[in-house]
Amino acid sequence: MKMTRRTAIALPLAAAMAPLARRLAFAQSDDTFTLAMLAPLSGAYAFTGEREVAGWTDAIDYVNANGGAGGRKLAMTALDSEYKVDVGVAQWKKAIASGNIYFAKADSIPLARAMMPENTDRYKMLLSTTANGSHLTEADGFTNFFIPAATYSDFAGIALEYIDKTAGAGSHPKVAFVHSNIEFGRDPVPATLARAKELGFELVLEEETAMTGVDVTSSAIKLRNAKPDFILFHGYAGNVWPDVLRLARDYQVDAVAMGTIWSVDPDTVKGIGPAADGFLGIVPHTLDIAGKNSAPVIAEVEKALKKRQGDKYAGYAGIGYMSGWAFVTLLTEIFNRAAKAGDTFDGPALYKAALSIQDWDSGGVFGGPVSIVNQRVPLGTIYKYNVGEDTVDLDPVAEGVNVA
Repeated sequence: MKMTRRTAIALPLAAAMAPLARRLAFAQSDDTFTLAMLAPLSGAYAFTGEREVAGWTDAIDYVNANGGAGGRKLAMTALDSEYKVDVGVAQWKKAIASGNIYFAKADSIPLARAMMPENTDRYKMLLSTTANGSHLTEADGFTNFFIPAATYSDFAGIALEYIDKTAGAGSHPKVAFVHSNIEFGRDPVPATLARAKELGFELVLEEETAMTGVDVTSSAIKLRNAKPDFILFHGYAGNVWPDVLRLARDYQVDAVAMGTIWSVDPDTVKGIGPAADGFLGIVPHTLDIAGKNSAPVIAEVEKALKKRQGDKYAGYAGIGYMSGWAFVTLLTEIFNRAAKAGDTFDGPALYKAALSIQDWDSGGVFGGPVSIVNQRVPLGTIYKYNVGEDTVDLDPVAEGVNVA
């Protein structure tokens, strides 16, 4: 059933009933919930979208083999946004025109922001994003919306608290903060700098770089001159910061290196080589799969990875891949709760179901019990990356750190 306005909308009664009709359109469907996943599937960031698609696909197969969600099967339509707002909006509307979409995931803060007004006024579906903006709240206009992770400011805060704990009482560690110049990179800067000051840290360098195509020599030299005890990288997608760290090590910078979420995919860190040994990554979901196979859903993740990767399976999962599992398992719980409550499956009903999630057991996908607080899951896990010439394994330093 397509979500279109009826020709009778010109009549007064039809006009009055139009908002209700749009909501009921979601309830009058077949036996499938279709989820729209907007991601870059071509261009410079296609590798991130491909990893997400793999995670969503495997998670949906698992859910459907175990009874589905809300009494129905799940289906995904993967849409190539090219990491461009106008393309993403067009793809989203095209998907809506082709049939019922019960959920849509944007690939960036700007795309989510662009989708929000029309969704609030017209489509009223549940929305989310793989971006982790610090202001994606209802108070900031993001209605019927959640993210299955902490925010960028949350992750940076976890890093700073770890520094404070390891540096010891009364110390004043020297910290360098290196981030990209796009909204993703700049998002947590104010909160991070303010918290570092509160903790009594000495911020010896704040370095902003381009997201891609940058000569990192000047950044590495600045790090050498600043002599930090800790370097926190944020706002990259597997690019630029590895070159900064590698060159900084060549310049004898021996600071503890840390990074957050999309910057710190295990394969990316492995690619740096021994210069990244001891690196600390702050991530939203379980990545150390082989070490967690007693958790029920993680055992299924491991089966899926072994099937997908064959003899290349290394015992860990990527961030994009696990993001897919986080979305699908959370959405399954949301649909189940809405069905149990006898609600419709439009955005307001699904959002209400999402907000009811408190101390939920994700089967190991997250590092601790899941609660949705201020439209996000305020959990983070710190991993130590043990890196060799062509190997990496992960040791959990702190799991399920709650920043609510």
